[in-house]
Amino acid sequence: MYDLAAMARSIISYIENPEIRKAQSLRAIAKIKKDWDYLSYQNDLYELVQETVPAAITGWPVIETPFSPEHLVIMNASSDDLDVFECDGHLSQKKSLDVALIGGRFDEEAETVAARLRHLGHRVRHHQPNKNDKVSRASLVAKLLDKPRPKAATFFNTLSFVMPSQLKPLTYRLHAVETRAKANALYQALPYLASLTLTDDQTAEYLIQMNPDSEKQISFLNVNSKSRLLNSKKKQTR
Repeated sequence: MYDLAAMARSIISYIENPEIRKAQSLRAIAKIKKDWDYLSYQNDLYELVQETVPAAITGWPVIETPFSPEHLVIMNASSDDLDVFECDGHLSQKKSLDVALIGGRFDEEAETVAARLRHLGHRVRHHQPNKNDKVSRASLVAKLLDKPRPKAATFFNTLSFVMPSQLKPLTYRLHAVETRAKANALYQALPYLASLTLTDDQTAEYLIQMNPDSEKQISFLNVNSKSRLLNSKKKQTR
């Protein structure tokens, strides 16, 4: 500190030795993830309070570690979206996904959709927006993406509730499945998505024309043929 010559030498050494720079960078990232996450910051403050404030008669409560989903799926509580979900083998064949159903009392099909998802082996929670409008749903989705942050997230016809400016700072992998979003909105979100699955081949072609590099991100899901197969399997199980 206060030694500009030493600081300059250190910067030059990092420029001249990229292997050392990379190794130290990886160690620093690992330490931050291990010791400097929000929970450790919270615990530090909690310990400081315990040292300076008399404890209550019942003692200090234990702070539980917040649960961070491995893969959070944010979807509407509608049977149409559920049908597409079951047609998407990338998602439906995975086990124990954490599914956040947006809608609650505003969607009459919510309980039926939740029951089917649980039957498929997924963990489901209903999330209730304050009002049945886009603004309230957008506010709710923003909270789901941040408290606590999942390790990966898939927007299932819910990408329209998030602005590109909200996607930009997110560091975990983001996916989207869209059956009705407008191409221009999808185009703006593309830079922040690891993958985008579409049921409209014309929209997919249009996006690839607008951004040729997006071809490796975009996949096409033929819902009509797969839904017929899915419905026949459901009838057989009944």
